[in-house]
Amino acid sequence: NDADPDDPWASAPQVDERWLDFLPHGSVGTRSSDGPVWSPDGDWLAYVSNGVLWVIPVTHDGDPVGPPRRLNNESTAYLSWTGDSRSIVYLSTDGLRRVWLESGAIADIPVPATWSRTVPEGRTVIHAGALFDGVSDELARDVDVVVEGNRIVRVGPHDAGLHRGRVVDASDGVLSPGL
Repeated sequence: NDADPDDPWASAPQVDERWLDFLPHGSVGTRSSDGPVWSPDGDWLAYVSNGVLWVIPVTHDGDPVGPPRRLNNESTAYLSWTGDSRSIVYLSTDGLRRVWLESGAIADIPVPATWSRTVPEGRTVIHAGALFDGVSDELARDVDVVVEGNRIVRVGPHDAGLHRGRVVDASDGVLSPGL
């Protein structure tokens, strides 16, 4: 057995593991962002197949008790049931949406994305002990990075004459500009 003895899940036995083939010749998601996802009441499985949202009624053991039902006609990911098992929230190409099982009604969920990044003003000099540029094989040592506004305008050897205004002392660290 190659299981890691420090991993509590590595040796967890599978109890009554079985294959559920409720969509012959089809996929029921990748189990990452598109299901299958069990409803909180245990009566449904939601999944994405061919890019759209489906549900299937199941027993509490996962056996299908009816045919699958398509809930939308749009690209779907990141499924999440509401706590009452009456609707599913998902991400579509156009935004966040909610679909109700009983009626099939679909509603947009507004996401008030009002935050915007502020662009710093002025000049900042960062004195780095080392610099990783992603190109060179070696770290550059004892480097100054000059930033004006939100742009790097100079990267070069340390020059104490540049150290006026706002200065960040990272002389004991490694800087990765742009990351």
